[in-house]
Amino acid sequence: MRARARVILLAAAAVAALPLAGCDQIDNLTAVFDTKKKLPGDRKPVFPEGVPGIQQGVPPEYLPGARATEETTAAPPSEAAAPSAAGPEAKPEPKPR
Repeated sequence: MRARARVILLAAAAVAALPLAGCDQIDNLTAVFDTKKKLPGDRKPVFPEGVPGIQQGVPPEYLPGARATEETTAAPPSEAAAPSAAGPEAKPEPKPR
């Protein structure tokens, strides 16, 4: 059984070696399948400086420190410093069964 597996493995390696030996010829092979005609004219970028109205790069809300700054700016300092009206010992009412 092992001898048969070895023969199959060697045969597969030999079969794979033939196409891999001709890898430098693959570029010429793809030219055969390229049948589209290129349009005449010069190629210029449509928006060389970037699309107007769109910011380049990563948006600020995806940066690592963005959430920490949002939490600190979300609540005004006057609300955070004012004590609650119910007091510190107020307990929530229990739910009826």
